[in-house]
Amino acid sequence: MSGPQEYGIRSELIATEVLVEGSLPALSSTGANDRDDNYGHFLQRRVDQPIIEPRFSLRCFRDEGIGGGETAVPVPYEVGIAAREYLDSVVARIQHLQSTIPDISTVRWGDTAEKYQEDNRQAHINQLTFLSDAMHYVNTRSARPFAYRVHSTVDSFLGDGGNLNGNADRPMDPMEYEKKLERAVASAKGVDELCSESKNTIKLAFTTGINHPTRLARSLPSSAGEHGGEVNGWNVSSPQASVSCRVMDDCDKWIHKNKSAHNSYAKTFLLALDAAVPQEQTFQLGKMTTAEDFMVDTNTYEHGLFQQAAYKAVDEVSVLNDEGNSEEGFVDGHRVKAAWVDASMFGVLSGRPLRDRQWHSTIRSEYKKSIDEGLDIMRGEVEGTGASDTAQSEKSIWGTWTEF
Repeated sequence: MSGPQEYGIRSELIATEVLVEGSLPALSSTGANDRDDNYGHFLQRRVDQPIIEPRFSLRCFRDEGIGGGETAVPVPYEVGIAAREYLDSVVARIQHLQSTIPDISTVRWGDTAEKYQEDNRQAHINQLTFLSDAMHYVNTRSARPFAYRVHSTVDSFLGDGGNLNGNADRPMDPMEYEKKLERAVASAKGVDELCSESKNTIKLAFTTGINHPTRLARSLPSSAGEHGGEVNGWNVSSPQASVSCRVMDDCDKWIHKNKSAHNSYAKTFLLALDAAVPQEQTFQLGKMTTAEDFMVDTNTYEHGLFQQAAYKAVDEVSVLNDEGNSEEGFVDGHRVKAAWVDASMFGVLSGRPLRDRQWHSTIRSEYKKSIDEGLDIMRGEVEGTGASDTAQSEKSIWGTWTEF
């Protein structure tokens, strides 16, 4: 659609809705646990709704006359002011529309991953409808010095010249979310299984994490060749796992007192993980390597760790006491139940404060930025074009993070 023109300048505003975070089962605490019969009185099971946000791009073109086509030009000051006022009104209108419609989400704790995916799709459609209706409504109130278009997908938005500035503006990665959702659904099931057991059961919650992701390292001469894919003294440092275990608070006191048994269960869990989690890299380091390669390798390892922990290792721990284990001080006949839960839910069970939902994405973004920085330095050194930088010359590893 040809936009309004002022002084030979045509302006247009394009928009879309970006799915930043998908819906997930989540856990929170409503108060301190006093070790009553179970966790039911202080755990709140809920669903975190998807985070969907509008994105806009304003651009202007000058008509070069017959046969000259159009040339992109900076946005005139007056057009920019009008666009900001318009968008403020659009956002206010969307908020009004949302307030008049009750929550229509049907996804619940305990639902399948497919149900969560469908909830995301429907929520995205609803937000696009709100956006289109709001932009049309505000546009009819008064004349604007620009035309507008709403795109149903991010790809069509970008294809039409839209911009997403920085990682915070970009949509979630569908494959990463799919794995994250599988872990969260399995974690919710693990919480329910642990809570349904009696307090006489030895109930163990395990979680796994990535203490160190896949990193880019500048190796010392003595350590050259330690890791795969070395490039002139640069190599890839493999990810390292972490495991945490806790006895559920509502277990009998005698269960909590036997620390040596807790260590024994944790050791068995670790051995089961070490025996099965693959360590192979998913890429070879080279001049064409990207930060995305490192992220995929870390994600693959993290998900493999979860699959082994949630579906195999906990079973090996759960049968430890089938024949009694008096050596560890447990009473014969007591059932042992172990379950894997994700780091967020494990934190709630441990009494730690909740993290912001987008903390995970922020850490990943910083990780990618660090790897990109290291790869740029590596290419500069390999190609002999690297600038001398004392601070960078002393650095030996890129891609570290704070453990989840």
